[in-house]
Amino acid sequence: MNSLQNNFVIRLIARFLVWWALFSLVLLIVRVHTALPVAVFALGWSVISLLGEKLLSKKK
Repeated sequence: MNSLQNNFVIRLIARFLVWWALFSLVLLIVRVHTALPVAVFALGWSVISLLGEKLLSKKK
């Protein structure tokens, strides 16, 4: 895969994780105990992937 395709895939994954984090936060309001680990995990991955995307754009 070339660099453009790679960046597109990373952005797609990052957006998916952001939406998953928002969905998890809604679940968190509804059910605290089941959603808490999922929300923390999803938020952590969103932050990591967004930072990764910024690092990749700086390397260009």
